[in-house]
Amino acid sequence: MCFESEAWACPECRGRYPLRDGIVSFNESDRYYGELPRHEMQELLALAEGSGWKDAATSYLQTRNPELIKTIMDPRRTSWRSLLDLSGQETVLDFGCGLGGASALLAEQASQVVSLDGCYDRIRFLSIRKKQDDLHNIHLICNGTPHRLPFADQSFDLIILNMVFPYLYVTLPRHDPAAADQIIMTEIVRTLKHGGRLYLSVRNGRSLHQLRSRFSSRDDFVYHGYAYYKRLLAGCSIDRVHGYWLIPNYKYPEHFVPLEGQRASIASAISRVTQFSSAKKSVAAAISRLGGLSFLAESISLLGTRVSPSGR
Repeated sequence: MCFESEAWACPECRGRYPLRDGIVSFNESDRYYGELPRHEMQELLALAEGSGWKDAATSYLQTRNPELIKTIMDPRRTSWRSLLDLSGQETVLDFGCGLGGASALLAEQASQVVSLDGCYDRIRFLSIRKKQDDLHNIHLICNGTPHRLPFADQSFDLIILNMVFPYLYVTLPRHDPAAADQIIMTEIVRTLKHGGRLYLSVRNGRSLHQLRSRFSSRDDFVYHGYAYYKRLLAGCSIDRVHGYWLIPNYKYPEHFVPLEGQRASIASAISRVTQFSSAKKSVAAAISRLGGLSFLAESISLLGTRVSPSGR
């Protein structure tokens, strides 16, 4: 990858793509999606440019979507960084960066952060924040075809898929969801260096909570369980996978309970969960001994490493 002040140079085709608002866009359509209606998103962007992104977010969103303020500004958004042991030399892809709350925090610890989203208006907010906060090591890409990424093989040391992957299969409507997942994950892993790591967080489609809510929810997306994602990653050369129960949820995780491993380590992690009563801790510990802890986990994450072709 080669980022310049006025353009992005593609290492594959050797083409140069101009930047608009600091963003390289590969989208052919102007499709919008997000947490706000589009006209409100446009108003937020105008305020962010005029009065500053932080003041705009706290004032404008307070009466429209106060939860979005936390999404943008709460440092717990990337508490999973504690699992990564970053050296500061990494090039990171924040895939599905949205308004950029996670990207801005990752930029404090990584050498370079490539923030990618399929919606131009959402990533535009991050471009404003980048300029105002002088986040020089963030690079912005708008791309709505996750099965065709504008990056060379082995570009990244770390790829973050924070609650975005379950929504990507709809970009391949001619494939069934499982086949689309395989195609998209294969393409994502292609851009990960051998020995690089991938962090994936999702709603656990096989949790008791998700199974109960399935009958009342209007959410049309397909959510799978821990075993499904572990198989998917293994089929894409992601090995040494560690799974975690995210508590209280994937948005603002404070505790990471291992889903597999030594019983003593799992029990110790459960005992430290401040949101659990003594009774719930006892139940969770008992279920973990039976190997069914993932059924309690509403949100899960998987952290794995890409193995080389030789398996080393």
